[in-house]
Amino acid sequence: YFLQVIFLFVLLLVVDSVNRMFKAQAELAQEGHDALREPQLKAKLFYSQRNMYLCGGALLLSLILNRFMSLLKQLGDLDKKDRNLQTQNDNSGKAYVELLEKYENLRKEFDTVKSGDARKELESVKSQADKNYNQYMELADRNAELEKRIDRLLKSGAREDPDNSSQSTGRDSGSLRSRKGGSKGE
Repeated sequence: YFLQVIFLFVLLLVVDSVNRMFKAQAELAQEGHDALREPQLKAKLFYSQRNMYLCGGALLLSLILNRFMSLLKQLGDLDKKDRNLQTQNDNSGKAYVELLEKYENLRKEFDTVKSGDARKELESVKSQADKNYNQYMELADRNAELEKRIDRLLKSGAREDPDNSSQSTGRDSGSLRSRKGGSKGE
């Protein structure tokens, strides 16, 4: 605000000095042939021109000073923003590093838990498959053994008398049922 007031004051001085210079030139043109008055009018014109140049230079310098001050103000604002952004960057950088470390720790923990659980699960599935295979093989062996017994019983029952065959088959089938029931309970 102060620089603007100075600028207006210097502008008024420039306008006044230009006005005085034109008046001095007009007086010199009107009374320039008088030998006594001519040096005095030339001196007045010289002083008015000198004042105009000095005030014009001051006006130019005040414009430059005004622009320089506005640039300094912008520089200060930008410097303040830069410091704020730098502190934010430092804080966010620290937060990023912390989050990255947490992520890596959680990732390692997850991998160890996952690999441990996967191993345990794989072992349990393998053991269950082995148990199922062994049970299947036992049942297949029992089935083959029982089929052999049935065939023997049927062959031994077919050799007997056809009248007794129905009775013996009934007995054999009942004994077979009791054996099957017994084998189921095992």
